[in-house]
Amino acid sequence: MQGWKTITTESFSILAPENWLADTRTDGELVLHDPSSSISMVLKLREAPADAPARIAGFSDDVTPEEARTALRGLVKQFPEVRLSQPVKQVPGTSHMTCTTEGVISSGGLRKLLRRPQRLVDYRFWAILSQCRAVLVSCHGGIEEMQFFRAVQDAIVASLRIATAAIGGQRPFIQMVVDLAREHLPPEQISALDADTLNVGGVKIKVVSLREDYLKRPDKLAESVKDFFEKLLVRHPGDTSPAADWDEISLRVLPVLLPTTLAERLEGDVVKEEWLSGLTIFYEAPGRTAPITHTDLGLWEIDQQALHQHALENLLRATRNMSMTGGKYGQYTMFNFSGADANNAARVLLPIVYKNLRQHLGTTFFIAIPDRASLTAFSTKDAATLNWLRRQVEVKFSQATHPLSDKLFLATPDGIAEVEIETAAQAAGE
Repeated sequence: MQGWKTITTESFSILAPENWLADTRTDGELVLHDPSSSISMVLKLREAPADAPARIAGFSDDVTPEEARTALRGLVKQFPEVRLSQPVKQVPGTSHMTCTTEGVISSGGLRKLLRRPQRLVDYRFWAILSQCRAVLVSCHGGIEEMQFFRAVQDAIVASLRIATAAIGGQRPFIQMVVDLAREHLPPEQISALDADTLNVGGVKIKVVSLREDYLKRPDKLAESVKDFFEKLLVRHPGDTSPAADWDEISLRVLPVLLPTTLAERLEGDVVKEEWLSGLTIFYEAPGRTAPITHTDLGLWEIDQQALHQHALENLLRATRNMSMTGGKYGQYTMFNFSGADANNAARVLLPIVYKNLRQHLGTTFFIAIPDRASLTAFSTKDAATLNWLRRQVEVKFSQATHPLSDKLFLATPDGIAEVEIETAAQAAGE
């Protein structure tokens, strides 16, 4: 995110505003301060007990909410003077299972020294879990200062990534991925940016899912890398598939969204159409090893409009049995598709999705598709909440395995369009 920096410890990494101060202590704690040092945020990894069950590093499905609540309650017990003002609750939309609570403490000592009224100090707590490891976070400061930086605190927590277990005695995992990926890409098009990020033709691609699969199946890394890049649809020149019969393909073809910078690397006469915000639509059918081309259309004697229509009809059929989950969370209402599906982002092309969402979000609302498997829709009338949600989208985009867009789109009765944050804030207030 613009104006933010990445801070990495041996145990985890976060994003924080560039003007915030960071102090990594010898005991592994990371302490953050805002520029005026009016609030402090302490982050520390808690290793699993020796008898804890082993887990594979991953996302929220790996850890239950109750495990996160238990870890959080253990943290809160270290602050017996804090009076909690809310029960422990789960934080939606984060990369790891996260729970939070908050409370206040009266700094009575100030009253005796300065003869001033007692000043309430606000405390917020989070427990972020992945595998059997937890990062415990506490943040405190004056009530007004804590409220002012509340959205920043939430964005920092949302950006936190717990480091996966080290793989000892081998080359760095990311280098193994690069070497294998160069069997599927020209070598100059791929390089490592950090331990979990590739530069693929100028696009940042996260390989966290590859690392997780490697920990499960270390002998299948080459196969996993091949599958990974096939899903990205970045192929060697001349990678084609025999043209199947249209009657059979017409039942399977689907629309796919891809960043235009990657779509431009699709070789041959691939059928594609620019959409919004640097995104391109093209078409694929499960079982084929290459996107559909204009040559295919000629053999099938159909035009691009017919291809698009069949693709949307197939996507609609695949969507009818899916559900969106969500509800009202404080200042905003949000809904997501409940399951991780590589076609979720493409469902932004379906009018029925907008029709169903308007029943809950109103005629005008926001949509985000930070990665291929995500579609999030929300509404809010609060500009500060909108800014926070926008930062959440940017964080998820920056961490995505198959990133699409860090932009917000505005859905109206007239259609969908990318919006600048100023316009978005105006829309939120309407």
